[in-house]
Parts: sequence; C-alpha cells; structure tokens
Amino acid sequence: MKDSGAANDDSQVRAVIEQYVDAMNNGDLKKIKSLSIGEAKDELTPGFNAGGRGVYPEKIIARIQKNGPIHIVRLNILARGEQVYVAELYTEFADQKTEVYFDPAAAVRFSMFRLQGKWKVMGIDKYVDYNGVGEE
Repeated sequence: MKDSGAANDDSQVRAVIEQYVDAMNNGDLKKIKSLSIGEAKDELTPGFNAGGRGVYPEKIIARIQKNGPIHIVRLNILARGEQVYVAELYTEFADQKTEVYFDPAAAVRFSMFRLQGKWKVMGIDKYVDYNGVGEE
C-alpha cells in the first residue's frame, strides 16, 4: 500500500505529464520548456542535434498538426523515488479508429526529477514493456 506522500507524488507527476501532453497539443514549446529540466530542456534549444532519434515533443507536435490532438490512453508509474520517478505513457490521436496512425513515439518513458519541490521532465525515451513481447 502506498503512503500518502507517494500518492501525492504520483498525482503531481501525473499532472505534470498531462500538462506536457496538453502543451504538445497546443504547440506550446514555452510551456513544455517550463515543465522540463536537463536533457529534456536542452533538446528544446533551437538547432539542438538529437541525432537519429529526434526530439520527442517536436516529432509529436508535427504529427498533431497533421492528424489532430493526442490523448492519454495509458499512464503508469513504473518506479518511485524521493528525487526521481519513472512513468510509462501511451498516447493515441483523438480521432484514431485504426492502428494506421500507430507510431512508436506514442509509447514512451518519462524520467521525472524533483527540483526544489516541483516535478520536472528530465528525459523522454522510447518504451516497450518486454513482458508483453514473446522471447526470441
């Protein structure tokens, strides 16, 4: 059973991720930057070279402009700590009726960091729950 502190942190982390998704739907890079720290914030600097993986919010915002807003299908806390949280996020486009729009960028892992009492997005990476994938 989670204590009230962990439950409070869970809800705060969820709120930040929900704000982040809302900011992506609105193309609000200023808001995204205010919710970010470290690498996640550095990636938002104009001209930042993220290599082949690209920058998550930019990739999603480009797809939102083409396919409409996204919504959260699944948001699970994977690991809890006093300073660091890890959460799984899976999103779909609001009008998605088939898997035609499926994009691996829709399944990501948010690494969160508590900075002066406030949760910030520290990093976003692709995420696969390998428990659901058959062994090779």
